[in-house]
Amino acid sequence: MPGRNSVVAWMLVLGCYLLYRLAPGWPQVCDSRYSLLVSVNVLRHASWSLDNYLPPGELPYQLTRTQPDGPVWYGYPLGSSVLSLPIVLALMLASDGPGDDPEAALAWETRAQVEAAALVAAGNVAVLFLLARLWLSLRAALGFTLVFALGTSLWSTNARGLWSHTWAGLLLSLTVLILARIERRRQTVGLAAGVGLGALLFVAWWTRTHLLISVLAVGAYLLWHHRRVALAYLLTLLTLRMALMAFSQAIFGQLSPPTVYSAGVLSLDEVGSRFLAVLLSPSRGLLIYTPVLAVWGLGLILYRRRLADTGLLSPALLAVTGQLALLSAYPGWHGGACFGPRYFSDVLPWFFLLGVLATQAVPASIPWRGLETAALAWGVLVHTHGAINRQPWRWCQRLTQGDPEATARDWSRPQFLAGVTYRN
Repeated sequence: MPGRNSVVAWMLVLGCYLLYRLAPGWPQVCDSRYSLLVSVNVLRHASWSLDNYLPPGELPYQLTRTQPDGPVWYGYPLGSSVLSLPIVLALMLASDGPGDDPEAALAWETRAQVEAAALVAAGNVAVLFLLARLWLSLRAALGFTLVFALGTSLWSTNARGLWSHTWAGLLLSLTVLILARIERRRQTVGLAAGVGLGALLFVAWWTRTHLLISVLAVGAYLLWHHRRVALAYLLTLLTLRMALMAFSQAIFGQLSPPTVYSAGVLSLDEVGSRFLAVLLSPSRGLLIYTPVLAVWGLGLILYRRRLADTGLLSPALLAVTGQLALLSAYPGWHGGACFGPRYFSDVLPWFFLLGVLATQAVPASIPWRGLETAALAWGVLVHTHGAINRQPWRWCQRLTQGDPEATARDWSRPQFLAGVTYRN
């Protein structure tokens, strides 16, 4: 059976890579712009600066300086740049890489990001399949994983450009898979598990700062169930954090890499309104774009006595509720130029785990399966539309050039209907 699982997993990597790569939708290269040019400069010049690709005029929002006349740095987390080094090297060997012209280099990087995002997202699908196989039959796990791969932001966001969510999602899926195997063994766990979990989540956090919520959720789970492993986990996080500080001091002259993020951006004003918006707004509402999550949540409540491996509920629910609380307190909850509830991409592996546990527990009654199937079908239609149709991406101009709050809440022209009932 392990051999069959491996074969199916590799088939998923290939099939999903081709699907994601060949999708005709607009490449979503926004915050990640310049991230792979960092990889190019590291490989070519052992340099982390982007002075050689600096366009004329005002500094793009993705770039920053630590000194007025100092080097130009990529201002978002560098995890994606580092993790993508092998992919970028392969693409450079195949095409000689970008030239010296900044505009041509950005065009090359866009193509590279489409390749990298498709490959990493496809790898994420394979890991999720292996996670589902811990509870579901091969056929059920395959079907469940494919629908999730097409009916969530994994398809319409992670696979459409090298967002920081893309690599972070793969690392978090590997983390959840390890946790699930630990939970199902129900025996003493070696300290190596703590080291592995700490390393995975540290790199995930370095790739996507918001993954700190999952770092804390996993730490709480280990402290409650596996205290010796929790110590190894904590020491690994601290050791890698110190290593990152030393690296940053040596390269950037400060204890943390340069960033465009600002402190103090959270606000408790109108938190209730934002809470409803991140769940139900027409262009960013989680339950509007992926309503099956409500179905699974109902299943977890109604059939809680039938659930297997309930210890896994604590880190999953901590991470999901933490993400929801963070977005409810964040004035920029609408996410800028993107499709749907992009920010919830940070907890997609936890959603997948909760969905598998609910599916395993709920009896196979026709009414329930009908409701679940209808919700899944809606998610596939919506996220496929966002991934392959360019009209939903053009809708983003309305959000970024107008009032983002009002635009994201406007039911007269929701993003998921762009190109269906109206055109931008």
